[in-house]
Amino acid sequence: IANSDVYISSSTLEGLPVSALEAMYCGKPMILSSIPQHKEIADVCKAVELLPLDIEIWIKTINEYTLLSSKERYNRGLICKNCAYAFFSLKKMHEKYDEIYERLNKTVSN
Repeated sequence: IANSDVYISSSTLEGLPVSALEAMYCGKPMILSSIPQHKEIADVCKAVELLPLDIEIWIKTINEYTLLSSKERYNRGLICKNCAYAFFSLKKMHEKYDEIYERLNKTVSN
């Protein structure tokens, strides 16, 4: 992933898309299939290309990426990297768990 210009996942089914998150942490721009798990990433990261499972659209989009300058790819990747830290870091995950446990604790206490 670290040596790639762009991360592409045309998955039709994912659990937790770990490799996509790894690509974000590596600062790679991303082209992802429009499945719920990838939509969750794209909802917080507008630099992610989310595509329907249509081969012609994929070919067109990948060809467009080959025309991007290295600076533009870098900038899109940097946005992805910042989103990874802001929304998908271990620290953020722990904060969310703490929020859920606090809500559950208040519900049980009442």
